[in-house]
Amino acid sequence: MLYGQFIPGVNNGREIGLIETLRLRWVPDAISLLEGSEAMTDEVMSGAKQWFADYAHWFKTSDFGIAELNATNNHGTWAEAQVAYYAAYAGDGDTVREMADRAPGRSAMQIEPDGTQPHELKRTLALNYTEFNLRGFTELAVLAEEIDIDLWNYTTPDGRGLRVAFDFALPYIAQQKDWPYQQISPAQRKHDTFAQSLRRAASAYDDPRFEEAIAALDGLTDTGRVFLDLLIAL
Repeated sequence: MLYGQFIPGVNNGREIGLIETLRLRWVPDAISLLEGSEAMTDEVMSGAKQWFADYAHWFKTSDFGIAELNATNNHGTWAEAQVAYYAAYAGDGDTVREMADRAPGRSAMQIEPDGTQPHELKRTLALNYTEFNLRGFTELAVLAEEIDIDLWNYTTPDGRGLRVAFDFALPYIAQQKDWPYQQISPAQRKHDTFAQSLRRAASAYDDPRFEEAIAALDGLTDTGRVFLDLLIAL
């Protein structure tokens, strides 16, 4: 990852390349489902846990990792979510708590009282990045629940928090309103990923509007629908 997102002739790698590994957070779940199967050995299981423990430690202590954890936009959100996921799989509860403890401050820093996320609104695909950062927050919120930290309903004295951010974004994701910020290509409303954050929020808030928004999304793939069903089970 020292060479992540390298640009030939410009750099040999940069810290923002660490966001590319966020999809690895599904690997521990996949491995765990195989536990007890003939397809999974104790050696592979323990080796995988050690790998993720090592990666979480490197992420927390390397120059690149520290820079990402201190980022003030979606990179910081996803850095904390990644480290928390990998540490949880490795059995490192202290690191999970460390990341969860940072989450309320991050939501206060990144979310305005009206629910907007200024760092994401600067992007040329502002709606996509607004949802993308919300998705990172939902991953943190799920993990924080395990150690009795309620990020779902955390609110600062001036009203900043995850719920107000969802309330702002929901009508735009559900195509009930026209997006008033920059979006140089059509929002990925047909992409399965939009539904992930909505399903997490539907479960957390018990609010039918989120399931209604999922139903309004066009073109969810069969794989995406199965994945959403798994999110209910989890």
